[in-house]
Amino acid sequence: MVSWMRSRLITQRRRVVGFIPPRIKDWLKHALRDLRLRYCLQKLQAFRNTTPPRDLVVQLREAWGNLGFTADTDYLLEAVRLAQQKRGPILECGSGVSTILFASLGIELTSLEHDSAWAATCRQFAVDHGLRTNVVHAPLVSYGDFDWYETPSDLPSPNLILCDGPPASTRGGRYGLLPVLNDRLSRDCLILMDDGERPEDFRTAQQWASDFQLSMNSTTSKSGTTITLQRPRYVSDPRY
Repeated sequence: MVSWMRSRLITQRRRVVGFIPPRIKDWLKHALRDLRLRYCLQKLQAFRNTTPPRDLVVQLREAWGNLGFTADTDYLLEAVRLAQQKRGPILECGSGVSTILFASLGIELTSLEHDSAWAATCRQFAVDHGLRTNVVHAPLVSYGDFDWYETPSDLPSPNLILCDGPPASTRGGRYGLLPVLNDRLSRDCLILMDDGERPEDFRTAQQWASDFQLSMNSTTSKSGTTITLQRPRYVSDPRY
């Protein structure tokens, strides 16, 4: 009996929803998403000096949507932890929910974004919610054997790089990061890379470690694999 009543209520609800014009449905969906995002951003204000709880970051990711392109939860948590510890400029490759998360926690960074429309979307979202961001439109350009972001000449030497871009379809994938920026990295620069479970990105990290004498560690969780790379202390650098 209970099962029959529940099934009938669901059927009636679907019929009622079916009468709502698509434009009204889209408005309601957008309004609900905005309310959820505002709730998460407000809660995050209490964690400017410590890593926020996992469930709050999960809620933020789900409210943001675009999950097929959004950084993994554990990657975001580790990125926040490192960003709150490391001193010096932070560079983010690829913008999105991570950019908004860091801004809500008061973490300053420069985000390179190849898609001008998406860069504008992230900037406008930040303005609408009273957040400060530095999202730079950096189109993908050819560097010979690979494509990577066209980096601004005034880009500060990063001490932490959060690598979640460019897209996997980019010629050469994410490999261009170190060939292009190696000479501009600080001595203790640490690279945190998302999507390490993807074979092509794991191979890229291995190639970086080999070509640029970096130590490499990977951590696998239920949300994906995060890779960290850093120059070992015992490796001399002729630049210093």
